[in-house]
Amino acid sequence: EESSVPQSSSGGDAAEDIQIAWENLESARSILNRMIDVDQTASSQSKGKTATTTSDEHNNESTGRSTDYRMDLAQIYSRLGDLSRHNGHYEASVRDYNLCRTERRQCLTGDAIYDRRVADVEYSLGMSCLLLASEGEKNLQNAEGSEPPPTTPTSPAAVASKHEQPGDESSSATTNAPSESKVTLSPDELQT
Repeated sequence: EESSVPQSSSGGDAAEDIQIAWENLESARSILNRMIDVDQTASSQSKGKTATTTSDEHNNESTGRSTDYRMDLAQIYSRLGDLSRHNGHYEASVRDYNLCRTERRQCLTGDAIYDRRVADVEYSLGMSCLLLASEGEKNLQNAEGSEPPPTTPTSPAAVASKHEQPGDESSSATTNAPSESKVTLSPDELQT
């Protein structure tokens, strides 16, 4: 029985798939931006004419379409952000998620600002910012040529094993003793 999902035979296929996805998303973004511009131009021209029932109905329909287009555009920005984050381009993902958030907040007003789509983009934006900060710290450490600060063991067993001497088998037997399992950490150690 054959699978309907194509199987990638190498890493090159995955890179090609990612490139195709990015190109499709960029094309969709460009098309939607043009559609929004055309819709806004049409609505501004109808406002310049005398108000009639027909133009009011057209204006309401145009506004609804424009909101739908903007929500679709926000979804495309979200997927572009996902793709950038997946590829390790955290600055681009932050930019795309910010564009997505702006579009969604313009479309969703009132109680709709609590919509899950807004929460989703806020979460994705936060994760990208954390990854960007983490990458920045790594780059800074590499530039300074320093190693990351040693982690302070917090469990009693870790403290005991840290102070255990090689070849000292009696210390491993006494690590369960209550007097030796006390851990005292300074405020600086607690913050790390």
